[in-house]
Amino acid sequence: MDKIKTVIVLGAPKTATGFLAEFFETSENFEVIYGQPGVMKYECLGRLFSVKNLEYKFAKTPEWILDKKHIDRIVEFLADTPHMSLLGVCVREFNYLLRSFYNMRITEGWFLKSHKNKKYSFEEFLNLRSAENHNKTYEECVLTLKENILYLISLVENESNIKLAVFDQLQFKNNSTLEMFKQLGVDIVHKTYRYKSPKIKTNIDYDENGIFHKSYLSLINDERIKKHMLLNYTMGE
Repeated sequence: MDKIKTVIVLGAPKTATGFLAEFFETSENFEVIYGQPGVMKYECLGRLFSVKNLEYKFAKTPEWILDKKHIDRIVEFLADTPHMSLLGVCVREFNYLLRSFYNMRITEGWFLKSHKNKKYSFEEFLNLRSAENHNKTYEECVLTLKENILYLISLVENESNIKLAVFDQLQFKNNSTLEMFKQLGVDIVHKTYRYKSPKIKTNIDYDENGIFHKSYLSLINDERIKKHMLLNYTMGE
């Protein structure tokens, strides 16, 4: 199989996608596609689709996995490239993901301004319409991650030049990021690579019988999704 020279991460938000951007940014041979001025540095958004040569490029926009129309667009775009591409999707235990999402939102100036500086509780936040997909609440965006990943799998399974990888955030915490991507066939060079663990805060209590944890377990244990995970890399505790 040809070496992979393009890596695109679709999300989800708050699952170490920024950690991956920093990893590829410090490589010897990959270039990161940055976002538009005025937005977060690593959120490439629509700039990706104006790049003519995607060889040795990394890009990520975590909101894409939350909306099927974005999934359609990125798969159609990559299907026309002449070389192998890797589409990455990152997931995280849903209680932690949502809590991190909430903490990020309540500190963002644009979010506070758009809600007239109202201090939403976590429970109220869950029922707000998401900025990433206006048709869903934040809770719905996370609870439909499995559905969207399965939809993505159905689109790429017949595309010979697109490979899909699903990562759990804890895989980056417990293992060598460089070896993981090499195992996937990515032609990446990191001459002075030293493993750096992503900053992962997992210090909240949650109900293991609650809908969020059960939905997360349903995702990572789905046989169709597990086929795209590096299962020999343990996800730890």
